[in-house]
Amino acid sequence: MRINIGMMTPSDIELKVLDGQLHVGVVPLVSPLAGLDYIPLYEEDSLLYCSQGHPLFWRADADIGDADIAAAPAVIPGFRLPPEAQQSQQALDGCATASDREGIAFLILTGRYIGYLPDHFAASWVAQGKLRAIRPQQLHYQVPLTVVTRKGRRPNLVLETFLTALAAAG
Repeated sequence: MRINIGMMTPSDIELKVLDGQLHVGVVPLVSPLAGLDYIPLYEEDSLLYCSQGHPLFWRADADIGDADIAAAPAVIPGFRLPPEAQQSQQALDGCATASDREGIAFLILTGRYIGYLPDHFAASWVAQGKLRAIRPQQLHYQVPLTVVTRKGRRPNLVLETFLTALAAAG
């Protein structure tokens, strides 16, 4: 058995699972493709962040209005998102894009951009004082993450064991 973990856009993951290049993937549930099975995994919470070098970092949430958010340069994902997440992203001045959360985090950490990140992904930077959530009670969304496999796939003991263990852990 060989495990290969890679980061790519959700669309690329779905296409590679569909054509058999990947056995399994994890993607946000946006618009399911007919040839794939989607197994619910968990809900991912995303918050709007800025870094220590950003002008909003030291301002109290009560002093940051919608106009401040709309005027701040933002990085937005270059991949599909569910409608609630899209609505949150559209309220931003998306002048930069990234294909993955690592790229989004990199740009936020420059101090020039704000952007949404999953709270668990940002947690270590928050603990270090490098990132902070902006108005987390209002500026957040959830994305359902799913495990995706190809419908009608050939039996694969390793994959079936993995999926069984994943279901038992959930």
